[in-house]
Amino acid sequence: MFATAIRLSLGALFLAMGQTGFAADDLELAGILQTERASYVAFQSAAAPGGVWVPVGGYFDGYRVTHLDPATETVTLTAGNVQRRLRLRSAQPAAPGTAPALPPGVERNLRLLRTAAYQHFWDTATAEAGTADFVGPDRMLFRVEPVAGEDYSRLRFLLGADGMVRVVDATGREQPIAADEPEHLLVTADVTLAQISQRLRLPLARLGELNPGFDSASPGGSRRVRLR
Repeated sequence: MFATAIRLSLGALFLAMGQTGFAADDLELAGILQTERASYVAFQSAAAPGGVWVPVGGYFDGYRVTHLDPATETVTLTAGNVQRRLRLRSAQPAAPGTAPALPPGVERNLRLLRTAAYQHFWDTATAEAGTADFVGPDRMLFRVEPVAGEDYSRLRFLLGADGMVRVVDATGREQPIAADEPEHLLVTADVTLAQISQRLRLPLARLGELNPGFDSASPGGSRRVRLR
């Protein structure tokens, strides 16, 4: 899972991964999400190592989230007469599994877009694309329905040397999407695993493990190949 960040402007999707700036204990500000309807912050602590998303005005670990300042990437927490301020630092690599899970529905949409990006890269023999290249009335995906007012239109999709499609925003920050679910590609019957490996930069041996007997089969029409 990527532990870096994405930040979209104009009140759309705004996610960032980081650590606390001022906390004295293990409570960390691990993410910020702003939509057209509400704002959320993600906290991590020993009690919630996987991360918990809380709306501004909500409560976590005995504190109420009383204020969010997106400009400085800070939140103010209040418990009685005590106030604490946590700051989100610049995105830094983190150990797998340490990034807070995305809000329900958002990661599902990003997985859908990433899978479509793989298909686009295969079909066009390219390694970089924007959302508009494969989402629209005459594109592979007609539309991706937002679940919390987020905007996917400014995302970029990059095919890395390791065969992983990374989803980034205009600043180059990566979106943390898990790679633990199968992804598939639709190809014509004459395509071989070696061709897929070369174009999509995926290990040929791994493709063979995921698709036993693929090259020996010769059905008509299109075939689906598992990428991971």
